[in-house]
Amino acid sequence: MAPCPRSALAVALACACGAGLAACGTSEEDEVRAVAQEFRRALAADDGARACRLLTDHARRQLAGPCAERILNIDAGTPASDGALTLRDDRASLATQSGGRTRGIGFIKTDDGWRLEAVPRSTTIVAEPERAAFYARCWREAGARIATRATELSFAAAAAPTTAVREDTVSAKGDDWRIFYSFSAGGPDPGLAEVIADPSVAGAVAYVEEADSKPEVVARARSCAADG
Repeated sequence: MAPCPRSALAVALACACGAGLAACGTSEEDEVRAVAQEFRRALAADDGARACRLLTDHARRQLAGPCAERILNIDAGTPASDGALTLRDDRASLATQSGGRTRGIGFIKTDDGWRLEAVPRSTTIVAEPERAAFYARCWREAGARIATRATELSFAAAAAPTTAVREDTVSAKGDDWRIFYSFSAGGPDPGLAEVIADPSVAGAVAYVEEADSKPEVVARARSCAADG
């Protein structure tokens, strides 16, 4: 078999076919893994433009600056030991390891093939003064609403939600709503009750009502701080 060229994702897929994949018929799983591999190779080569071509527009906006420059400041991780990959319709999550932690990197299938929908936020360099603006912008673009007054969050005042803390963000899940908020990196979490009573105690606050009917909005909002 001829040696495998190394120049692009399409060539990587062609070589995979040559290795015996069905139908030169790479499977969806093969394609996701090939995109992840190409992305890591681009970062290893300090080729920001090449890496950015593998992102969706939503993922590029998460970088809050010139993509080709900011993308080089993230860590795409290495494949997790079990290489777990979950596929569901046009979305996928691939288990990777970074900093001793396992996390899922999200992908979505577009007209141009599989693309990363969320850069690994936990390793993206964002200056402290920009954090609140970053999250507010990302959550708004995801389709969530930004809260600045307690009256906007009154629907959650008497609830007992499930909460999860991810570095400098918190997500809260109620019966049919979600609330996301940020706080200073390394600083104390003000607490959900305090945020509901006064959103100004958090860096940025977003919410999604009727969340069960808006799974894509919730997924995109969650991905703003995705770290697995």
